[in-house]
Amino acid sequence: MAKPEPGPRGAGLRIFFYLSHSLTGIRSKEKAWNIKRWRKIFSATLGGKENITSLVHCATRLRFKLKDNKKADGEGLKANPGIIMVVESGGQFQVVVGNHVHDVWQAVRDEAGLTDDTPVAEPEQGEKVSLVGRVIDVVSGIFTPFIGIMAASGILKGLLALAVVCGWLTTNSGTYQIWFAASDALFFFFPLILGYTAGKKFGGNAFVTLAIGGALTHPMMIKAFEASQAPGAVSETFLGIPITFINYSGSVIPIIIAAWASCWLEKQCNKFLHSAVKNFFSPLICIAVIVPLTFLAIGPLATLLSQGLAHGYQASTSLPPGLLAQRWVRCGRCA
Repeated sequence: MAKPEPGPRGAGLRIFFYLSHSLTGIRSKEKAWNIKRWRKIFSATLGGKENITSLVHCATRLRFKLKDNKKADGEGLKANPGIIMVVESGGQFQVVVGNHVHDVWQAVRDEAGLTDDTPVAEPEQGEKVSLVGRVIDVVSGIFTPFIGIMAASGILKGLLALAVVCGWLTTNSGTYQIWFAASDALFFFFPLILGYTAGKKFGGNAFVTLAIGGALTHPMMIKAFEASQAPGAVSETFLGIPITFINYSGSVIPIIIAAWASCWLEKQCNKFLHSAVKNFFSPLICIAVIVPLTFLAIGPLATLLSQGLAHGYQASTSLPPGLLAQRWVRCGRCA
């Protein structure tokens, strides 16, 4: 490594290197101390590491799934400096810790022995979760793992749009096309990402559900959709059943429903298949059954559901705010 040159400039560089090294050392010691501190805090207030079944995080909060929420000491947790808020909602024990949430998540995850392969624990029979709580739990479990990159992709899209409006870039330039691909990839391949996270959330083989999402966005299927839109296009069939081709790139609901169906079918297959063959026969049955079922039934029905939700949302925006709030309160009480 080259030494800083003598003189005022060299002195400035030496001061900069010294301060950088000192601050890095301080941050490293502070981070190590915080990791030990967070491990002790959560082990003591959440009923021990054995009580933690799963843990994910969003931008500022940790979302715990506990075997028994009654063992958690929410008030004791709130008393610790660094804990901003503790909320129990949707069957989750949520702890707001701020922007350093990832470091805390990693520390607690290591302490509890949680891995990507840790199975999702089923709720206890005596535990009652409302319909709204279940929906919140499913949505957060599926979307939370990639919420950071989703926000980053959206920001990059906005910056690109600003650059085009200001005349700094053109849509035909290579710079724009590469950055656009980087910002749009997540949204275009949503079925793959959601297939993976939904598979994990529903307790199945996440790579099987990822493959199902890949089939929905396969170039061959996209070409078939484009061909079906041409005048005089011939209707294709699957074992004699007409196929409704839809462009599923960027879709959300179809792959979530398909992932749930795949995980359910996988669990049924594992009940009767021998352990020597189920590792590859279960995935085989799942993709051979669920992919056609998605194109024939799940996809079209889920698309109609998505359109119905969109129309319902647009209709709700035209209602008076007071009436809309009353309806939301009633729905919450019914749930």
